[in-house]
Amino acid sequence: MRRAALLLAALSLLVGCQTPGPVRTLSPDDPRVTGVLARLRERAETRQSLRALAHFVVNAEDLKFRGSQRLALRRPRSLRVELLGLFSQTAGLLATDGITYDYFDPRVGEVEHGRVWRRLLWQVARVDLTPAEAVSVLLGAPPPGLRLIPSEAQLLADGGLRVRLDNRQGEPRERIEVDSLGRLRRFEKFGRRGFSSWDVSYADYREIGDVSFAYDVDIRFPDLGASAIFRFREVELDLPLPDELFRLDLPNRVSSARGEGDR
Repeated sequence: MRRAALLLAALSLLVGCQTPGPVRTLSPDDPRVTGVLARLRERAETRQSLRALAHFVVNAEDLKFRGSQRLALRRPRSLRVELLGLFSQTAGLLATDGITYDYFDPRVGEVEHGRVWRRLLWQVARVDLTPAEAVSVLLGAPPPGLRLIPSEAQLLADGGLRVRLDNRQGEPRERIEVDSLGRLRRFEKFGRRGFSSWDVSYADYREIGDVSFAYDVDIRFPDLGASAIFRFREVELDLPLPDELFRLDLPNRVSSARGEGDR
């Protein structure tokens, strides 16, 4: 009996140490591949806005932060982020329509106003995404590139599917992975040199009405050695959000020329 128990334990350990890997290579033209890409694009079109609270953790060389924030997002690139202090007071507030931005730092008591530049979110929160990328990533629905071509596809051991998308020159641009239910599990974006620019993972899917939404979003920025983690709560999807939400009409407004050469 003891011998059988030891054998069972050994087998369990062996199975537990195995990680699911590709078990079958699919043609990039396989209907399962084209179907997944079509559904992800449709999801990106239908999921338009979000309002939520989130626990936020950022880890970069020059900044380590954890706290809560109120978020409001609306496609294509409108974003409002309010960082909350220990007693839920505002510790920082950014609002942008993707063209111009307003940033309020209560320590300074002024609203900085200017045109959006490529690394605005990195400057403010060490999240190296454009407003449009941040909106689609946090909505859980980044769209596969329309001009990209599926080049590799793999059916995974757990029933999931992994696809790599290249440009017409054969350079990798995106790698996408969905689970067996077609829910997005990972979306990786490559830069011009073929290195990963950012890599986002999705987990803890929950139902909001008839929509399945990932409450855990982990973003890595390999080139920068940085990461950002979002743990959502009190999520509301596809509400009508007014334009005024993405502007700050506060006194002591000052203009900024930051990022003029980096758009």
